[in-house]
Amino acid sequence: MRGAMEVLESRFKETEIGLIPEDWEVVRLGQVVKTIKGKKPKILSENPSKNSLPYLTAEYFRYGIPNQFVNIEVEKELPVCKKEDVVLIWDGSKAGQVFTGLEGILASTMVKINPIINNLDKSYLYHFLTTKFDYLNSQTTGSTIPHINKTVFLNLPIPLPPLDEQQKIANILTTIDQKIQAEENKKEALQNLFKTLLQQLMTGKIRVRYPS
Repeated sequence: MRGAMEVLESRFKETEIGLIPEDWEVVRLGQVVKTIKGKKPKILSENPSKNSLPYLTAEYFRYGIPNQFVNIEVEKELPVCKKEDVVLIWDGSKAGQVFTGLEGILASTMVKINPIINNLDKSYLYHFLTTKFDYLNSQTTGSTIPHINKTVFLNLPIPLPPLDEQQKIANILTTIDQKIQAEENKKEALQNLFKTLLQQLMTGKIRVRYPS
């Protein structure tokens, strides 16, 4: 029985990134996407209001807790991200790290990466860019604050399968990501339980009783 990772009989061709199926292409990232740089709002609030959206910082993406908000009625020209958008850190020590899954106003140190062709799936694009963090981070420019080298970024070769195959690949990788995250959450919960029990045992709040 064939499942999600169905084996397909394909013919392959040699490309600059190695062997790929004949019906795939290899293109430069700059041929298929454009970058939209975030901007810092004039006013940031610590409290949400009726007309506000979260300010999308790297910390918010990492920890899921918004702590700054932007009034979109007052600052209408700022770039807005939707949950399916792909966002990349452009400036700073973690330049090249990529995120998705949140809605809000894009922080000034980040860029939104928008496909400019119809046959590029955003989830596939996200997973591709996760494999390029080390390379992009090693190629940054700037002596004080590192920045992504835009030429390097736009010249990245990206394999481009047919759209339906991109979506299947992205679905498989998303499922694996979710399983990894679930296991990490279990591990964290067990570690926290261990620390709590250790503290309570060492302070006598929990007593170990032996059978008489």
